[in-house]
Amino acid sequence: MAEDKLNIRPVDFMKHICQLYLDARSPKFPYENIARGNSRIVSSEVEDLTAAFLSTNLHGEYEFLTDQSMRVEGVRRFVPDVVIMKQNVIHDIIDVKMDLGRRRDDFYTEGGKWEDILQQINGKDCSFIDGVTKERKYASFADSVTCHIIVISSGNINPEQFRQQFSKFNDYESVDVYCFSENLHPNTYHQTPEEIIGIMNIRSDEFDRLLKNIT
Repeated sequence: MAEDKLNIRPVDFMKHICQLYLDARSPKFPYENIARGNSRIVSSEVEDLTAAFLSTNLHGEYEFLTDQSMRVEGVRRFVPDVVIMKQNVIHDIIDVKMDLGRRRDDFYTEGGKWEDILQQINGKDCSFIDGVTKERKYASFADSVTCHIIVISSGNINPEQFRQQFSKFNDYESVDVYCFSENLHPNTYHQTPEEIIGIMNIRSDEFDRLLKNIT
């Protein structure tokens, strides 16, 4: 781990997300005569934040690709939120869900979709385009890739309904699911990020479990 990196703790991670939601409600260019209706989408920034959390907490020569379109011969192109690569081999993929939203009744089917993708890409070569240089780069998938689905918050769903959805992930061999916070949702209005953090239950054990499960 680079010496100039400060570890992003679970509480730091969740506070960043609360702040992202808060900032997204205001115009990017704050002139007095401009007001937003809908908030900006924060998911792309949370992908980067997730990669930063992993980068500052994992030991080893890892590389992280966010929102990267992956090309595998004979497989429909797909775009994982975060790809984790070590010595040019991809063992782990991260799929970030801000919450269950409208998927409260069938969220578990996300695991099946990833199982299908993993079966097609295991052991195969891949390529991708560098987002800055536009250079095509090459890597390969390990023989047994794992997808880690992270749910940032369960704060907008009935707890029992959430448990039922999560329990169904036990049926998947190569897909794990994690929930990073409970109770109050990070996009709660009329409360500061500090107040939200004080009320929500941050699942530090789930952050730790993710780190331990990365190859």
